[in-house]
Amino acid sequence: MLRGENKDCDILIEESLGLAKRIEAGESELIPLLNLLNDRIEAYEDSHFQLPQKVSPEEMMIALMEKHGDNQSAMTDIAPRTVINAIVNGKRKLTLDHIKRLCVKYNVKADWFI
Repeated sequence: MLRGENKDCDILIEESLGLAKRIEAGESELIPLLNLLNDRIEAYEDSHFQLPQKVSPEEMMIALMEKHGDNQSAMTDIAPRTVINAIVNGKRKLTLDHIKRLCVKYNVKADWFI
């Protein structure tokens, strides 16, 4: 039933939602089918998607820098280059002020750093 592609899983999720609406409307005989479909979706997601590991705020900053192609010199709006260098090299931690500035610079929520 599942060929291991995200589009297949998306289709199954849509079908599951449709079945749930029909069950809510009184078609309770569809419950076993919905349960089977949901089991298949869950099995697919478990085998194809892993939650990211918890990363430190400093690792998140580095990942955002890499994603946006920013080097340490491009981070002077966050902190002086020497401070950024110390953070990147694990010798210093981000402060709350750094995190606020990173959120503005990269348009992300503070949750990304918590």
